[in-house]
Order: sequence, then structure tokens, then C-alpha cells
Amino acid sequence: MKRGVLIVFFLLIPLCHADWYLTSEQADIDLQISGSFDIQQESSASSLQHVLVNLTWLPLDSSRQKVKSLSTSPEAQLSDESVVYKWESPSYRSHNFALNSRVTLTSDFQKINKKVRFPIASVPQEYLAYTRPSETIDSDHEGIVRLANSLAEGEDDLAVVVHKIAVWTNQNIDYNLSTLTASVSKPASWVFENRRGVCDELTNLFIAMLRSLGIPAKFISGVAYTESELFPERWGPHGWAEVYYPGVGWVSYDVTYGEMGYIDMGHIKLNEMVDAQSSTVKYSWLGRNVNVKTSQIDIDAQLVEFDGIHDEGVRVDLEVEKNEVGFDSFNAVRATVKNDNEYYISQGLYLSQTQGVEIHGPLSQFVLLGPSEQKHVHWIVSIGELDPGYRYTFPVSVRTLSNKTTRTEFYSRSSEVQFSKEDIELLLSAYENSAKKNYKGKLDVECLAEKREFYLSEKNSVQCSLQNDGNVFFESLQVCLKEECKEIALEISKTKEVFFDLEEQEEGKKEEIVSVKGEGASAISTVEYVALDEPSITIINITHPEQVEFENSFVSSFTLKKESFSNPVDVEVSLVQNGQRKTWTIDAMSEDRVFSIDMNAKNLIAGKNAYSIDVTYYDQRGKAYTTSEQFEIELVNLSIGQQVLAFLNRLASLLNFGNN
Repeated sequence: MKRGVLIVFFLLIPLCHADWYLTSEQADIDLQISGSFDIQQESSASSLQHVLVNLTWLPLDSSRQKVKSLSTSPEAQLSDESVVYKWESPSYRSHNFALNSRVTLTSDFQKINKKVRFPIASVPQEYLAYTRPSETIDSDHEGIVRLANSLAEGEDDLAVVVHKIAVWTNQNIDYNLSTLTASVSKPASWVFENRRGVCDELTNLFIAMLRSLGIPAKFISGVAYTESELFPERWGPHGWAEVYYPGVGWVSYDVTYGEMGYIDMGHIKLNEMVDAQSSTVKYSWLGRNVNVKTSQIDIDAQLVEFDGIHDEGVRVDLEVEKNEVGFDSFNAVRATVKNDNEYYISQGLYLSQTQGVEIHGPLSQFVLLGPSEQKHVHWIVSIGELDPGYRYTFPVSVRTLSNKTTRTEFYSRSSEVQFSKEDIELLLSAYENSAKKNYKGKLDVECLAEKREFYLSEKNSVQCSLQNDGNVFFESLQVCLKEECKEIALEISKTKEVFFDLEEQEEGKKEEIVSVKGEGASAISTVEYVALDEPSITIINITHPEQVEFENSFVSSFTLKKESFSNPVDVEVSLVQNGQRKTWTIDAMSEDRVFSIDMNAKNLIAGKNAYSIDVTYYDQRGKAYTTSEQFEIELVNLSIGQQVLAFLNRLASLLNFGNN
């Protein structure tokens, strides 16, 4: 039997890596960031006091990155966040500035040692800005929100959610330099709709999906190493992300490079931002009739030395499902991946391309492994019709991101069994990773009346706040108050407001139930309020003697009856007789009030004395109401002396009336 051997071709990903920063423990890099500007005189009357350059691109100390030395030319003012260069009365010519530093990078990264719950229950106040939409990270875009929800639904492990979103971005967005010519980075929504972009734009979309789920994520600006033929220089500007894990800290993700949960030593962090559109250098000057023309910032980085060997602690075993298959048959390549670490780690696996073998699905796959976890990854492949006079050998290999390669092979000849794709999929089902989703629909609702108390003539409203604290996207929720229902969609980690108009026909204390129902979810909230009628007081049960003599003392009484449900407030009750007024006040009248007044006939005038009970009161809006009742008491059987005294009482009442 003749034998045939087919050639293996390795996939070259857009940004491939040299071994030193994937396999070393430590490296020293000399970094220079430089720029220039040209001062142009626009008229003979021009003047210029100073020029300022504020550079916010400078290497930052972190757990994996230490700045060993840093100098500037010319001398500049240094802070933790910027370098400020200043030229006093500069001449009209070109001026240069530079920042030189040596940075030590290590293979260290922020390790996730245990499961972090999703959704995140609480975000620290100082990180809330990293959960909100921004100029190019428009995380409120409907398509982005729905995609993120579909990826996160049913997951309760934050590392799994972030990994799934990172992998989706890496495998579904085409790395395309056509957007590199744009003056600004495209927003996440543009990348989502066009499915292409460069590193900043892939990172924008990745961050936007995370933020839409309430996961804090920041944009990291820096420089990175690449050996891709797409770029003339090995070092260049690059963007990646950091994601916040409660109890752990900020974890790096470079979705462009396929580094999920870590970054290699070819990354130098220079700035961290809420939005990728933040400027890295700002120019300002004080003068007149001058123009400052700026140039692009230049980056130059050189590897000084590297040391140590970094072992990622992941083992990969490779085998084929069938050692030998017939022509025009399917087969599978299966990798068993074992994490020997006590922390989560993501591993990228890249299948070689072999002549005559068609790969069904992506060549690269990413697997997230928990502490000491083992998983299986597979690729379905097929071969076509071949020369029946040969037995063919098909070598296959899988390499990791750090270029560790595992190899195996399978054979084919015409007399062997043909396997369909369905046959291979059935065989692979035995190796399905056992991770199961934990769907948790948790819906919180709180409803409040805008006004705790309101009058029947007024309009009120009810505001309901709905919070999705689970990991299920509620596509359709019915929110109902009385006979009115409203439909909303509620995404994971999102809060939405629903409003209802509220009117009442009858006064009294009210307690209404707002119900929320949807597939897999239900909740209720009780709304308490008081519907008020207009306040009303009547004066009843007026009792008094019809006639009295001068020496008599007597009692008159009346009742203020509260006719309304609502309480009259600021009640003023006055008893007026012969120009004399006696007043009582009540702050709020919640029940009937009886008034009993001791009187003396010596204060009366001869004949009939007119009395008036006057009541003024208000509602809670300040609207005034009045009511009054009158009665008479006759002073009789007066002696001559008593008549004189009664006459004096009349004169006094006339004087009081005139004064009033």
C-alpha cells in the first residue's frame, strides 16, 4: 500500500507574538514617547507668553509593571497622572519634547481564586462611572444590551460571563485596519453593526457589553508588541480593558490578542480612562496672532533584557476521535485541557490547517478553566475523496497562545468506515463539559405614589421602579395597576421606571396592588395613599338662654362638626358680640369640637344682643373656607342704674365697631 503524507499549515492570527514575552518571567523595556510642535507667527503684531503641553501618556506602576527610571526633555513637572512641559516666551520655530523611561514588566496578573457571583450586587461609588455609557462606549445601545443579555443569561459566575463576552468579541468582530484612518475611534454601536474594527474599537464593544450588565470596565491605553506584517513597527499604540471583580480587583482583558483575564509582557500601560476618546496630549498657549501646529506622538520601545521561564500551568492532551476513517468522512480532533493552578485561567487553542482536511467551525477556541478544572475542546473535521491506491496520514496539531504545541495524527483509506457529521457529534456528546446554567429570575419592584395625600380634584401618579437582580433577560413583563397594564422588557442588572396616572372618585385611605408578571417572574408592590375631599365644617347644637337679667351669669355652647374626611387645618373660631371678639385656634381638626363659653349679662346692652360664630379654615393647599351662624340673647328687667350701665356698654361697643 502506498502512503501519502499531507503538509500542515499553521494559522497566523492577525497579531502574533514573539516567545520572549509569552514565556519569560520578567523583561526590561526602554520606552520613549516624543512629540513636537511648530509655532507660527500670523502677523507682525504677534506675541506669545508661553506654551503648555500636558502629556497624560506615561508608564504607570502596577502589580505587573514597575517604572525603574523616568526623565523628560526639556525638564517638566511630573505627577501621578501627567507630565506638563512649559516653554516661556518661546521662539517662532519647531520645539520637541520627550519622555524616556525604563519599565520592568512581569508575567504576574490579578488572579481570581474563587467564584465571584453574577450579577454584581453592589458597585463601589468610585467605580460607578465605569458602569455608565460614554461617548464611544455607548452601552445603552439596544442591540448591545440584548446581545450581552443573551450571552450572560443563566450564568451566575462573573468570570464565565466576562469570558463569554470576550470570546464573542474576539471571534465575531473582524480585525480590520480600514477604520484606523479615522480621526476618532468608532463607537461600540458602530462596531456592533459593522462587525469590524481595530483594537480600540473591539475593546469599546467589549466594555460596552459589560457595562450594559452592570459590570465595571475601564479602557486602558498603552503600547504593545506585535510581529504582525500588518504593522511596520513592532511596538505601537494599543488598547485593552480592565474589568472589576468584587473582592479581587481589576483584571486585564485584551480581546484583540485573545488574552482573557491576563495580558502578556508586551503590554505597557500608559493611561486608564472611562472612554477611549479621552485625549492623551493637550496643547495650550497664551498669546495673540500665533498658531501652534502639532504633530503626532511618536513611540519607540526597545527590549533591553528578559529573564526566567513562565509556565502558565495548563496541560493539553490531544487525540482524534477515530484513528482511521474512510474517504469522504468526518472525524474529530479533541483536546483535553487541565488547569493545574488554584485560580481561574483562560486558554486559547489554535488548530493547525492540514492540506486536504476541512475544519468545520473556527480554528481558534478559548476555554475558561476554574481552579484545578479539566475541560474538553473539539474540532469537527472532514476529508474528501482521495486516490484509492494510497493510505493517507493526516498530521494535526494544536498550539497554545504561548506556542506550546501538541501533535497527533489520523489515517484514511478507501476501505475504512465512513462517518457522517451526525455520527461524530453523537460520539462527542460523551465529552460534553458538565457546566450547567443556573437560571435565576430575581425581580424587585417598588411603587410609590407621587403624592402621599391628594385631593379628589387633583391628579396624582404612581412611579414603579423595577430592578432585574437575576441573570435572566425578561423579554416581556406586564406591569399592572387597577385596570391599566404596561409592557416592558427588563435586561439583566437594569432598572426601569414605569408610571401610571392616578385619579380617585371617593375619598379615604387607599391601598392598591401593582402586579408584575412575565415568563419565570412575578412580583407585587403595594401603593398606599390618601384621597382627600374638600374640608367642611358646620356649626350645630347652638344653645343659649333667650333672655337674661343684668345680674345673671349664663353659659352658651355650640359644636363644630367635621363633615369631611379630610382634616381642616389652621381653624380659627371667633365669637363676636357687640364689637367684642373672642377667638380660638385649632391646628388640625380631626374630630368634632364642642365649645362651652361662660358669659356675664353685665357685658350686654339693653334689648337684643346679636352674636355671630365665625369659622375660617384651610385645606392642605392653603385654600380658605368660611362658615358662620348667628343667635340673639335679650337683656331684660333693667333698673335705672342698670340701664345706665347697659348704655355705657352700648357706647363701648360703638367705639369698638368704629375702631374695627
